[in-house]
Amino acid sequence: MPPRLFKDVGFVAIVVAACIGAMVYYSMTIVWPTLIGTVYTPDVIEIGWQSSVVGGGVLLGQLVGGFAITYLPKVKWQMIILSVLSTAFVGSLAALGPDTHTFVITMGTLGCFVIGWIDNITFPGVTLVIEPQDIGLATGVLGSIRALGGAVAQALYVSILTNKVTKYMPEYVAPAATAAGLPASSLPQLFQGITLGNFTAVPGITPQVIAATGIAVRDAYVTTFHYVFYASKFCTLNSILHTR
Repeated sequence: MPPRLFKDVGFVAIVVAACIGAMVYYSMTIVWPTLIGTVYTPDVIEIGWQSSVVGGGVLLGQLVGGFAITYLPKVKWQMIILSVLSTAFVGSLAALGPDTHTFVITMGTLGCFVIGWIDNITFPGVTLVIEPQDIGLATGVLGSIRALGGAVAQALYVSILTNKVTKYMPEYVAPAATAAGLPASSLPQLFQGITLGNFTAVPGITPQVIAATGIAVRDAYVTTFHYVFYASKFCTLNSILHTR
């Protein structure tokens, strides 16, 4: 990567905006099915349909962005407004709860739509700030950094998800299960049953304990996803700062 490319402030701003958009998109492809499956529905068909929010929203945004960059003026202001909107839509997902299914789908679709629009501005936008002989090089550098950002975000979000679930699962499940009548000595087997999706080997298990455990597991994931989307909000705020 030639250092001279990064002396151009416009190019750096475009790279940062594209990278952060990719971080949100690539991480959502991992996080979103888990969110739907653990908080809202265990039905694999429903999870599949509702996971199309990510890819479908981005593709729709790219379609609209293709027309926008042609017919709408003030591309820089488009980027600033879209970055603000992405922060609002994706960041608002941190307010998710067990009863906010429609809100989550709506905000997820709008957030991915905006990210797709940003994508379709950043790649053609390189041609506006780089000398003609460097357009191919600059586009390749942009694509490489964008892919790297997406990979880093996937690792970061999965790490947050894994660490927070490990922390909150015992905090939520243990008191709920014992309050429903499960002996404390059976908690290790209960957590194994949660992992396997089968509670038949848990001593003292009852339908009431299973129901209480299911609610506690859902609540543990809800709290976990709050932190995941806090991280998303931080990323998109950085995009606003750089597009300005």
